[in-house]
Amino acid sequence: MSKKIRKKSSSSSGKKSHKHEVIREPAPNNDMWKVSTLFLGFLLLLSVFYIGVLSSVSVDSVVKDLQTLETKELSTEVKSAVGSSLTALEKFADVKEVPSDDGPSGNAEVVIIEFSDFECPYCVRAYPIVTQVLEEYGDQVELDYKHFPLSFHANAKKAGEASECARDQGKFMEYHDTLFDTKQLSVDSLKKHAADLGLDVAKFSECLDSGEKGAIVDADFEEGRQLGVGGTPTFFINGRKLVGAQPYENFKAAIDSALAGEVVEPEAPPTQPEAPTVPKTDKPVVELFIMSHCPYGTQMEKGILPVVKVLEEDIDFDLNFVYYAMHGETEVREQQAQYCIQRDQKELLQDYLLCFLEAGDSAGCLESIGVDMTQLDACNAEIDEEFKLTENLEDQSSWLSGRFPLFDTDKADNEKYGVRGSPTLVINGVQASSGRDSSSLLKTICGAFNEAPAGCETVFESGNPSPGFGFDEASAGNAAAAGCGV
Repeated sequence: MSKKIRKKSSSSSGKKSHKHEVIREPAPNNDMWKVSTLFLGFLLLLSVFYIGVLSSVSVDSVVKDLQTLETKELSTEVKSAVGSSLTALEKFADVKEVPSDDGPSGNAEVVIIEFSDFECPYCVRAYPIVTQVLEEYGDQVELDYKHFPLSFHANAKKAGEASECARDQGKFMEYHDTLFDTKQLSVDSLKKHAADLGLDVAKFSECLDSGEKGAIVDADFEEGRQLGVGGTPTFFINGRKLVGAQPYENFKAAIDSALAGEVVEPEAPPTQPEAPTVPKTDKPVVELFIMSHCPYGTQMEKGILPVVKVLEEDIDFDLNFVYYAMHGETEVREQQAQYCIQRDQKELLQDYLLCFLEAGDSAGCLESIGVDMTQLDACNAEIDEEFKLTENLEDQSSWLSGRFPLFDTDKADNEKYGVRGSPTLVINGVQASSGRDSSSLLKTICGAFNEAPAGCETVFESGNPSPGFGFDEASAGNAAAAGCGV
């Protein structure tokens, strides 16, 4: 490009080199020359944009080329044209290239649909295999990544949202790779990854903090559920289903079969089993299994505590714990305290939980609620020995999947009810399905009475509370309506 421009400049300069020319006298072709110069400037501007687009050259790099060209020996008119082009281009120098959506183009012969979870160890194990497949098959294969965050993976959904925020800036796959490579999924890490990849961090953070991508993640999850996805990773290779981190050879066989034109009839979505009917009793037993620092567990706690308050005398409520802890020693020690408060000072449990769910300040809540610390310490020591809590913490070989320490205070009930994650709601000995908001939980629990009490007429605001610590306006209002302080 630059050689052609210099050649034209040299020719133009030659036309103006005649020193005997009287420039004060209007030459017959002077206006034509001005028109020609302006036209040259227009062509120059058009050409740099055209060539830049075709070769994927950024505007910044074209500006640099023009700045270099401007230093060359050029005629006044051509230099003016270059300068005009440079001025025009500099106005666009900060314009970002339009990002791709990083989605499948639909042109490949084989599309791999992957339902995955950035926190799932088996998905991490499958990641290099999928990468190998994409590298070896090239344009013949495309990946369509779908989000399927499992409920007991506390960081998985937010990581999925973060990847969609990265997609907005054309970096979905780079971000996807970074999450699997680093396995760092805290919110601070998610933002650091964005900075490391050169994304606009302010836009990324606004996107992530707003939760605006949650609907995309939820839609993918529901799509997977309808297709019978029950765990991660699950792949559909032109309709052929592969479950788990399978070896490369299994992917190759499915892809080669698809490339050979073999058509696989898609599996019919499995019929969803009907939820077991919760038996009715005069006084329902309501058990909520959670992890104390699981954002979805705390979400349901904020929904159920107002319900427990209005049905206080009419139900038996127990707070139980999932048999493993995903948030380290902090979670283990917190659950010890909650277990002991419920066992020995149950009248303080609701007030303590409402305080703890506000900001996660265990020490402050123990003091403000007036928990008997001598009694609490004695209970902590007793259950630590009985359930080997510290021993399990220190012996990583005993951890679930080598990652999560066991927390066995309610192990028998976990096994009895088939508890797998936080939260799990059990009513009258049967796992019950319910929304996590107070209105839905009240309706579900009241459906388990032989004769519903007056408390079932309480009107709560609908809509799930926010996950994690802190009360939003609706959940705080529901707590107040139930007569519990927040």
